[in-house]
Amino acid sequence: MTYSEREEIMSKDVMTGADIQKLQGCNASQASRIITDIKYAIEKRGDKPRINQRGKLHTQDYCDYYNIKRF
Repeated sequence: MTYSEREEIMSKDVMTGADIQKLQGCNASQASRIITDIKYAIEKRGDKPRINQRGKLHTQDYCDYYNIKRF
């Protein structure tokens, strides 16, 4: 993955399973599991995910989970 591809994905508000696959270098099943795990962790701490669509994840939720700062 190139820097520009990563930048393009991270500039989106909502990431799809395909975006997670590219970022993590995994297959569709693993990407789905990552999305589920992140949403579960958010709910476990008493919050709600920013988007509740199946197979999609708000980019800020992804960044918060992995402690990535967005500029």
